[in-house]
Amino acid sequence: MQAAISERLERDTRIEALFLGGSFGRGAGDRFSDIDLVAVVPPEHQEGGSVDWKALLGAMSPVVSWHEFPRPALITNAVTRDWQRIDLMVVDGHALQVRSRDSLKPLFDRPGLYANLPETRTWPGPSKARVEGLIKEFIRIFGLLPVAVGRGEFLLRQAGVGLLRGMLADLLREEVERADKGGMLNWTKLYSPEQLALIASVSAPQPTREALSRLISPAPARSFPMPGDWLNASTSRGRKTSRMPHGVISSASWASPSLPTYLRREEPVAAEAVARIA
Repeated sequence: MQAAISERLERDTRIEALFLGGSFGRGAGDRFSDIDLVAVVPPEHQEGGSVDWKALLGAMSPVVSWHEFPRPALITNAVTRDWQRIDLMVVDGHALQVRSRDSLKPLFDRPGLYANLPETRTWPGPSKARVEGLIKEFIRIFGLLPVAVGRGEFLLRQAGVGLLRGMLADLLREEVERADKGGMLNWTKLYSPEQLALIASVSAPQPTREALSRLISPAPARSFPMPGDWLNASTSRGRKTSRMPHGVISSASWASPSLPTYLRREEPVAAEAVARIA
């Protein structure tokens, strides 16, 4: 399929270069991998390109699912009748410069763009904005769980626990020291054994009051910190409050050792995740 696509697209003189990205571009693809394509097309020739691409692909194998993402980069996702998944990103030569040679495999390259790319990209470190966003959203959803169990919405609370579990995985993804972390279908290649064990340790409870209450108990005996306690633990001014105003987390908790220390005393599993970014 890769060879057939390359042969047909190379006939289109509007396309300057075509590369394999994703798992195949990194040399790690298998028979389950998507075909991720990066086409370099000058801006003046990009209009209407998705229509031509869909027709070309459909002539090779009937397309049963098609989705286009809006610009700045045109991205199309296609699924063929035999369940082949093929993604195409259309960029210009300037946008290609954010890539590296170890993440792409040239299929054809008329202007020789590949030779001018760096061999690899260094990991810039965790995204502060991403981590702060995860913290805020985690606390927001966590605060809704008592409402759901109080109203008997156990399926809803079960779904909320699933969201929190996903946020833990996203948080751990931020500490993986790789610039190109790949897609979401290769967890065992991305996460360390310790990270995988931490994610697995968060149980998926049954949608019952008993199971959900055991997972995150609101009982006073559990001594679980309220939002005001978190604020008091992570600020030096000692203010006590029962609310968490928007923006406080970003200024108070990013570099503070107090919050992980508090959680380590009360919730070892949560502390493991938080301590990794402290």
